[in-house]
Amino acid sequence: MTTTTAPPAGAQTGTPQPASPRKRGHRGTRTPGEGRMAALLLSPTILVLALVIVYPARVDPMWARGGVCRDGARVPLPWTDDAAQNHGFSLAEPSAVPWLPVPAGWGTHAIEGQEQDPQSALNLTKAVLELRRQLWKNEVFTEDDGGTWRVEGGNLLVCERNEHFLVAVAMGTEPVRLPAGTVLLSAAPLAEDGWLQPNNAVWVLRD
Repeated sequence: MTTTTAPPAGAQTGTPQPASPRKRGHRGTRTPGEGRMAALLLSPTILVLALVIVYPARVDPMWARGGVCRDGARVPLPWTDDAAQNHGFSLAEPSAVPWLPVPAGWGTHAIEGQEQDPQSALNLTKAVLELRRQLWKNEVFTEDDGGTWRVEGGNLLVCERNEHFLVAVAMGTEPVRLPAGTVLLSAAPLAEDGWLQPNNAVWVLRD
């Protein structure tokens, strides 16, 4: 989920405002598929968490200098649903005030909850890591692999790692037919065999 909170025009906050902020579109709440796609497209060693951007709380000097920063992804990791000790992030008692504030309802993303949910981003990431190990073991992945990108009809983005493996991402607004092969893993369950719904991604093993 991405939440962007902007101040009213001319509002004064405790955070310096950028001298020349970049003009960029508003990003609202992402669908579950979009959030889970990160596990398949980015390095799966990165835990997939919600991105929360709180305008007055941004403290990265880059925000004041250029209007961009990563503070939205630097809030404390929520380990427990209980809000005590910043949702388990702080070991000290009483817990210290974190560099960035803990968003309201942050416990819904806690590790302890994701571990119990088979469809969580955490368990998807674990499945991705295990599958990647197997693909290396079975020599589907090799050190000589490269990568080519193309966009097919219906805004289907395809990345071929080698002749045996590809990643497909549905970037459009309508379902698109999947490339030939066996779907090894998908960011969200496929709504129909042979088709990839919008905001979903798959790993495909070529037949």
